[in-house]
Amino acid sequence: MKLIFCSQSQNVVTAVKPHSHPCYEIIITTGGSGTLRANGEDIAINHGTVVVIPPNTEHENFSERGFCDLYIQTDYFGSFNAVSSFMDETGDIESLALLLYTVWMRRAENYEAIASSLLSAIYEYSVSFAKGSGKYEFVRRLMALMAKHVGDTAFSIPTETARLGVSYDYMRRCFLSETGYTPLEYFTRMRIEHAKTSLVHNRNLTVQAIAAECGFCDQYYFSRCFKKLTGISPKAYRNQK
Repeated sequence: MKLIFCSQSQNVVTAVKPHSHPCYEIIITTGGSGTLRANGEDIAINHGTVVVIPPNTEHENFSERGFCDLYIQTDYFGSFNAVSSFMDETGDIESLALLLYTVWMRRAENYEAIASSLLSAIYEYSVSFAKGSGKYEFVRRLMALMAKHVGDTAFSIPTETARLGVSYDYMRRCFLSETGYTPLEYFTRMRIEHAKTSLVHNRNLTVQAIAAECGFCDQYYFSRCFKKLTGISPKAYRNQK
């Protein structure tokens, strides 16, 4: 595998126009949430989502509140002959991709050999994670709805589950099996990931405004959820970054 190009978002992105590449592209969402459309199919993206785009496949991104990503272009990516999406369950793909980005930017004398090794490791992780993903179509559809309505305080998981024609108890079991989280836990994490991105890139907004932007009616409940998942308050997170 040969590294052709590697880059990452320097600012929050809300839209990427339809385009394609003559090579493979691996896109890792590193913050925020949104939708990636490839060959007419919508894929929900949030922190940890990995999407593999085969050569000459038209794709685009859009998001109401923005996302950040890191993308890699390579001449070959093994058995991924169709668009594939899965979760980076351990965070290792993101870590390897960040290291690959550093290698690409520095261009040391032996960077091509190092890049090839890192690409191989990313590929092996991708194969492993992709094997266990996408078992339940209705789970993927609920995830896409969550990404679309991340800031909607009126969004109801039980209501949307019923509209998908699935009982809430069955959805909860399948969702937990697929992601390791209940639908509510997953949606809360998605909202907090979006808040983390907004806290850093929208410093003109108050914590209360960001809470509302991410679907939390109560600023204090937002702060409790944020601290539970990150270990620090929203204000402390903003100051750290």
